[in-house]
Amino acid sequence: MEKSLPASWRNSQAFVAHINGRHHEALMLYALGLCMRFGKDQSFASDLLQDFYLTLMTKSEKVQKQYAARGTSYLYVMIKHGMLDHKRKLKSVNRLEDVFGVQRPQIAAIDYLCFDIVYKDFQEQLAKCLNERDAAVMSLYIEGFSYEEIAAELALKIGTVGTIISRSKKRLREHFER
Repeated sequence: MEKSLPASWRNSQAFVAHINGRHHEALMLYALGLCMRFGKDQSFASDLLQDFYLTLMTKSEKVQKQYAARGTSYLYVMIKHGMLDHKRKLKSVNRLEDVFGVQRPQIAAIDYLCFDIVYKDFQEQLAKCLNERDAAVMSLYIEGFSYEEIAAELALKIGTVGTIISRSKKRLREHFER
């Protein structure tokens, strides 16, 4: 495990080149294994690694520190979190479709990558239609959190979360049918 950051890593491109040269094959094998485990096409492993390298570039300083402290295991955790994030975004798009119904923004059907655009629009609609607590519950629901996680996060009972989600869906559908 590396303890200090080499001077050559001050440039994020040099750091990414180091990771790519030293760990790419092992990371690709790990990504392929995750694809098999999560029932994804093998080609998704390349997409997963591309997102991984983009994260290395954009959050270089943070990743360098964690890599120096934790070693290659941190890289594997990043890839696993990328896969889980993808799974959560797909779940969110499905939930958006459920809430918006027929009137949902059509862009949501294109790809999960459009989630951020649709989610921003959804947040604006929540503020117009729901009170603060209900909007918070629906935001977490759309992000892919389970009823139990939402209840824990907002200090509510699980039954209350279910009721809020059900009533909010009805209210939102009425709003979007106009």
